[in-house]
Formats: sequence, C-alpha cells, structure tokens
Amino acid sequence: MSQPLHILIVGAGIAGLSAAIALRQAGHYCTILERSTFSREVGAAVTSNPNMSRILLSWGFDPVAARVVQPQGFELVVADVQPMKVLHSSETRDDPVGDRAPTWTMHRVDLHETLRRMACGEGEGERAELRLGCGVVEFEEEDEKGDVGVKLENGEVVRGDLVVAADGVHSMMHRYVLDGEERPAKITDSSTVRFMLKTEDILRNEKTRGLLDLKKRKNGIYISSDKTRYVIWYPCRNNELQNFSAYCLNTSVFEADADHTESWNIKANRSLLRRRLQGFDPAMLELAELTDEILPLWKCADRDPLPRFYKNKLVLVGDACHPMLPHYGSGAAQAIEDAGALGALFDISTMGQVSPKTLIGERLELFERVRMPRASALQLMSRAPIFANNPELGGERFKSLFPEGKAPSNGFELAACIAQDSVKVARETLEAHLTETAKKENR
Repeated sequence: MSQPLHILIVGAGIAGLSAAIALRQAGHYCTILERSTFSREVGAAVTSNPNMSRILLSWGFDPVAARVVQPQGFELVVADVQPMKVLHSSETRDDPVGDRAPTWTMHRVDLHETLRRMACGEGEGERAELRLGCGVVEFEEEDEKGDVGVKLENGEVVRGDLVVAADGVHSMMHRYVLDGEERPAKITDSSTVRFMLKTEDILRNEKTRGLLDLKKRKNGIYISSDKTRYVIWYPCRNNELQNFSAYCLNTSVFEADADHTESWNIKANRSLLRRRLQGFDPAMLELAELTDEILPLWKCADRDPLPRFYKNKLVLVGDACHPMLPHYGSGAAQAIEDAGALGALFDISTMGQVSPKTLIGERLELFERVRMPRASALQLMSRAPIFANNPELGGERFKSLFPEGKAPSNGFELAACIAQDSVKVARETLEAHLTETAKKENR
C-alpha cells in the first residue's frame, strides 16, 4: 500500500470539513487550518438534495444525530393574491438515480457539528487535525523536497503534499491558480433576510397555524406576482424550527431608500422584513411579528466560472472555487460534491505501489475534468430562481458545459439535473483513466 499524503485544508466550514472526511476515508492525513478560534458555523438552515445526501450517507453521516427533517414535497405559491395560489406542487422523489437517496433539511449548525465530529473524531481513517486561530495569508510554492505550504498570520509556514483551499467566498487563493489574477466574488442585487421560528409558536398563533396545516411538511417557495420577491420556507431540527429566507432580486430598486452599505452583512430589523413581505397574505405578514431574532441582511455574491480549478499542488473547492447565488440552494451541495470527488480520485487503494505524491497532478486534472463543467453550470443556473427567467440558460457558455443537446432549458429541468451522482462520475472517470494508462504501458 502507498504511503498516505499529508493534505493541508484551508478552512473548517462545510467545504473544508467535508474534504477532510473524504480524504481521511481515502487513506490520507489531513490538517485543517481555520482562521476563527470558535469553529462553529453560523447561519440558518440548508437543504440536502439527493446529490448531497447520497455522499453524506456514504461517509457514515447520521441523520438522526443531525436532527434532519425529510420534507414530503415542494410547493410554489403566489403569496400576494387572495387566496394564495399554488402554481406547482410535487411529492418528494427519493429515487432520482436509482439508489433511494433522500432529501433532507437541517440546521446549518447541526450539519457543521456533525461534519466536524466525522472529520476529527472516531471513524474510518486517521483523524484530521483541526488547528484553530490559524488564518492563512499566503500560499507557499514547492520547496526543495517538493512540499507545498501556506503561511499563517503569525508568520509560521505549514507544509504538506497538497493544499486544498476551502476558505469560502472571500478567499483569494484563486489568484495562485490564475497566475496572480484576482477575481473576487462580487455582490449582486439579490439579497435575503433570514429568520427562524419555533414550530410551536406558529401553531399557537391563530393567524399562522393554518400555514403549517397547508404545508404538510413540504418545502415552500412563496413568490410575489412580479417575481421580484420570494420567501423560502422549510423545517429543520426535528421539525422543531421553521427556517425562512425572504429574498429580493432587485434590492437597489425595491429598497432604494434603505440604509444599505457596501458591507456584505448588515443589520436587519423587523421593518426591513415587513417590507420584504409587503402585499403578501396576512398570515405570511404575521410571521414577521413572531420572530425575536433576525439574521443580518445577506447580500448575495457570485463570480463568473473560473477557467481552472487547480494549479500544481493547490486545488480550490466550495465557495473558494465556485461561489454561487443561493436561489437553488446548491452551494453546500457543490462543496460536498467537490469533497466526494476528491475522495474518490485520491483513494489510496487506486494508487498501487507508486508514491501518491507522483500522482497528485494527474488526479487533480481528473478532478477538474469532473467538477468544472458541473459546478460552473450550477453557478450560471443559480443566477435566477426556479420560477424566474434566466438569460444564462440560452447562452453558448451554459450550453458548452453539457453534452450536445443535453443543456436544460428551464428551471424545472435544471432542478432535475441536480440529482447527478458526482462520486460515481469521478470513479468512472478514474477507472477509464487507469484502463487507458494500462493500455499505453502494455503497448
């Protein structure tokens, strides 16, 4: 068996912890460098569609420990007419690709804490080392031993065989991949106000309890008639909490008089939330009166797809690589797909008797081949929600990311293609590569 790699992972968010789990189980040793001193995810809830849940389950993820909810379907509702009008309703399909992967919703904190235990606790492979308070400021090129590294804020240089940049949307590690070019993610005109409510509080209120009766544990999108505002609503934490995100697609126009700054996250209040729900059904408006805590206004950002995902022994994953707008809720899933693909491609059992260090370049090339078209397509499709027009869909750039004639043409076709098994694709790509390599060696 080959000697394991020592892999440095920058960032201990969902992307970084997932990469550590996958690479740990693939037979390698990981050191995770996290800037914060309290490595705890903040935020609201996340949806785990089958493409994400399938990978989590393959790692041994415990949905009971993570207190997930399994929604029974999806509804698209026009919320500013009386009565509210259901435009689309569907039941959850747990078998989109034949392996019965579920759809879950869960609190982001519960997901993060579960991933952290899986990366650094007991389990298959060597535990990852998590170092807190280690802000990374620079990537260090190969030394005379062939090791790469990162420089920390305190001047310390940490070295290993491979660096995985998973340090989020503000990461600038891509400039080392792009030969010094900086392409920071940019704030868009989409923004959201997020809040949570206890399920019992909604059921206790005469005006709102009917909303939960109608939902029957379905995920819901409640839109304005002009399709510029919408609310995503789904449960989490064993159905004890209800998660809400109130989006505006034209913030600069609809809230032109609001006190917005250039900050990515600014304080939100009940007045701003009421404005987001202006004209909606009175029961929906009442939800704003029930909340005691509103998360900061989140100005959503994305970036055009990058032309490369790696260079030499540095690879980008998650939001550090392909930040995307949250309209399809695909950011966490794409980070986990990145991790799953890395784990499949760097499986030490596929490396024979040669040193894994000599295979890093070819395995990263396969990673880019597998992940770049899919993640880039998700970036473009996420620029508009499922019910809105997305000019990217008809463009040649988008079509070029799919096989001839296979590009989705509308939001519902896009939602269907999300179910792809990216780990299976990675394994099949690796198998084809190894077969072709063996043929060449035997000629």
